[in-house]
Amino acid sequence: MDVPATVLSRFVHGAYAARHHPVILPEPDLATLDAIVKLHKKFTFTVTQHQAEEDLLVALKSDPFAGLAYASRQNDVELGRQAIELIEFDTRSDNEYDLWDKVSNVEPLWRLTFMRLALPTYTTQIGDGPVSLRAKCRLGVVDIARQFDPK
Repeated sequence: MDVPATVLSRFVHGAYAARHHPVILPEPDLATLDAIVKLHKKFTFTVTQHQAEEDLLVALKSDPFAGLAYASRQNDVELGRQAIELIEFDTRSDNEYDLWDKVSNVEPLWRLTFMRLALPTYTTQIGDGPVSLRAKCRLGVVDIARQFDPK
């Protein structure tokens, strides 16, 4: 089996030990959680699949940009779309929010694809007088996730 021991032990823990001999394990990282979900799907192990998927979702919710960065390194578009749907754009004036900084760990092609969808587009209007710019509203995160296809 080509599965790291940490992933396999958590998989088995979820299937047996957590029910019969509970042991508190340290928090797994995103890569481990993703691997556990994939292991459940690979072996169609449905007994604890929902819990594994829920654990991954909780991790993605805690930092969707980290989830997007991880997904970009794995080239896992499905996971990337899940992460995008959980992003909340914090644009309150009392908070500095640097979207470019948030996506700095995302692979370049993925970053550009995401930014192209997330940032507003501008059109110019030239007439008698000064040039004016009009911003077209950016998409919501669900629409961004649906259209996200880094190729």
